[in-house]
Amino acid sequence: MYADAHADWTEERSRGRRGGPNVAYGPGRAIAGSAFFLGQYLCGLSGFLVTLVRPLLLRELLRAMPPIDGSPPAYSVSLAYGLAVALAVVVWLENYTRGLGLFYAGEVAPLRFTAAALQLIATKLMRLHVAEGRDGLETSLAGNDLLRLEGLLKLLPTAGASLTSLVGGLIALLLTLGPVGLVGLGLMTLVIVLTRHIAQQGKAVQMAMLKAADQRVNVMREIMEGAKVVKMQVWVGSL
Repeated sequence: MYADAHADWTEERSRGRRGGPNVAYGPGRAIAGSAFFLGQYLCGLSGFLVTLVRPLLLRELLRAMPPIDGSPPAYSVSLAYGLAVALAVVVWLENYTRGLGLFYAGEVAPLRFTAAALQLIATKLMRLHVAEGRDGLETSLAGNDLLRLEGLLKLLPTAGASLTSLVGGLIALLLTLGPVGLVGLGLMTLVIVLTRHIAQQGKAVQMAMLKAADQRVNVMREIMEGAKVVKMQVWVGSL
């Protein structure tokens, strides 16, 4: 893995990418990409099972139960048992895929990426010499892209599950409520658009308030500086 990290970093530096070489596109994608995307796929599958498959199976299982008014259930007893077994399998599968996905995307991929990055940093450190570089400037061992990516890796494992959960939840809503669900989706979209517009207006007002506060502080500072001059020159009586 360490040899691959050096080879990938050398290839990334030779590409001449705009903004300079990026550790995420070089050794990061090659070393940790497969584990990360496998984890994202498993987390996405888990989110799809949670928000779509399990609610639909639970709905059909409730329909298979005998109604309180004594009317016959919608399904036979054998089919009801089959639905119960299917629901149990789906619950087990969603927990298994979520745990395995978080393991690959949240543990294996960041660990492989961190190990490769530390190997590159250690190699760079061993190649440094005294008085190397320009005077008065520090030599950076890790770029900003590496520091930003390290913090982003903590949030990325849930990206796949969030996306598929949203899609699965919308599909389940439409299948359960029918056309009424479209009204709810339209209202939700309208609320999101209005909230975004209000947030933008609020941000503009907040920036104006901050600008006014800065001007007020500057005026008060000028007043205080002028008062110091008046006191020091004993101009109080004349003013």
